[in-house]
Amino acid sequence: MSKVTVQKGKALEQWWFEQIKQIYSDVQNIAKSKKRKSDISFGNWITECKNTKNFSFKEAAEQVKRDSLGWRKESILWHPHATPMEKSVVIINSMDFMELLKSEKNNQSSNEILDKYSIKSNLEKGIFFLKKVVKNL
Repeated sequence: MSKVTVQKGKALEQWWFEQIKQIYSDVQNIAKSKKRKSDISFGNWITECKNTKNFSFKEAAEQVKRDSLGWRKESILWHPHATPMEKSVVIINSMDFMELLKSEKNNQSSNEILDKYSIKSNLEKGIFFLKKVVKNL
């Protein structure tokens, strides 16, 4: 592996680390620790970062599967050649994606309920104070 290739890989790892750190404060760059070969660990996830023109999905999938130890959710981050880091692609298995969709849908429903409750609560408070005003007039 050339020095330039290693530097590109480390740049992607660092970028991904910073992105995940905004959500998971306990994110770890495990590539630096030499404990595993995959790169970033956070929550229940492990990510293998690939910053290469010729992307081998099979190799990356085998690597992250091995490093997940059978219990972590696996993801691969691939940065396509000649694109900004923000255009990197995350690859996860379909069932993990379905879990994310369900979670998003549940959060959306919860937010709709909270919004309705909040509006109702605010109206009730407004009515209460208007009654007090009218009573004092």
